[in-house]
Amino acid sequence: MVRFLRFARPLRPWPQLALLFTVLSGVGGLHGATSPNATLLLKPNGGWCWFQDERAIIVGDQLIFGSVAGCNRDGFSSGDVVVTSRNLHTGLSRSATLHAKFQCDDHNVPALLALPDGRILATYQSHGRTKGFVGPDLMRWRRTLRPKDVSEWTPEQTLPIGADVSYSNLFRMPSEGG
Repeated sequence: MVRFLRFARPLRPWPQLALLFTVLSGVGGLHGATSPNATLLLKPNGGWCWFQDERAIIVGDQLIFGSVAGCNRDGFSSGDVVVTSRNLHTGLSRSATLHAKFQCDDHNVPALLALPDGRILATYQSHGRTKGFVGPDLMRWRRTLRPKDVSEWTPEQTLPIGADVSYSNLFRMPSEGG
């Protein structure tokens, strides 16, 4: 059983960002953990902030989380908005880029929601007005094509809000058809 996720950001610059997964004492059965107190690197070159929810979800045997690449390394470019899944039994990880070279800011990390049909909804926005950046007033979202599979997503959809937006917090409202 997983008790919590921790974001490690020792110091700037961005290349030092990494998502870490902390396995607490007495927690067993996680593939890749070498001891009950092991810390596993889930994705190099990925950052997030605490203002959007959910930043990570568990769907079946998959831990699914979003991140933003801080620099050009480990197969990702600065500002890539990425969703990663890790199978908690096999240790297999997969990542998909939702928006390449979006904006190099950890505040743009996607919020995630598991939909009733098993697909995943991800929303993300820009944070502030970077020189040359277009669309600070757009909500952006994508859905997985198949349940519990982050490898393929629908095309990005947008909704103009008329003001700068950031920090998605997703809620499903079944009584309203959601």
